[in-house]
Amino acid sequence: MIQRIVMKRGPKPEDLTGKKFGRLTVICEANQKWGHRHWRCACQCGRECIVAGTELKRSRTRSCGCVRREIIHGECADPRKSREYRIWSVMKSRCSNPKATGYDYYGGRGITVCPEWCNSFVQFLSDMGRAPTKFHSIDRIDPTGGYEPSNCRWATPVEQAGNKGSSTSLRIRITRGLRASPRGNCSP
Repeated sequence: MIQRIVMKRGPKPEDLTGKKFGRLTVICEANQKWGHRHWRCACQCGRECIVAGTELKRSRTRSCGCVRREIIHGECADPRKSREYRIWSVMKSRCSNPKATGYDYYGGRGITVCPEWCNSFVQFLSDMGRAPTKFHSIDRIDPTGGYEPSNCRWATPVEQAGNKGSSTSLRIRITRGLRASPRGNCSP
């Protein structure tokens, strides 16, 4: 006698067509990938995307990605493209993150960022304005003071070099007639 084995399956998969998840509205089922049901969705911004049903139901995907591209901090859609935003981000990191490059020279020495700037790029940009040229970067007027509106300016590398706490003058004497040999020795 042959016994028939019946495999029990879970409940019938839920049809998500027409349901809204954040900014996404499910249009129809798309191809399965990696054993998960995927759905074609229309975003409020007008784009379409394909998302795993589990990501929709768990609220892990709520838009086509347009939320990330929107103006989140008052600057631009992609913060990495804004020079001022990168300067602000690095300034905060080197003052507060012990693993950041330069922390020993900033946060490790007690240099801080004022709370208004630490919490808001918009406030930083409002106080500092845009850098006049691509060669300007943020400079503390008093090298021992923190990053705050009254102690910061946009400065060129030359201006910053003259504003170091350990600034010293160095004169280099150029001697004529010396030339480098292939072995690294100098000969007249």
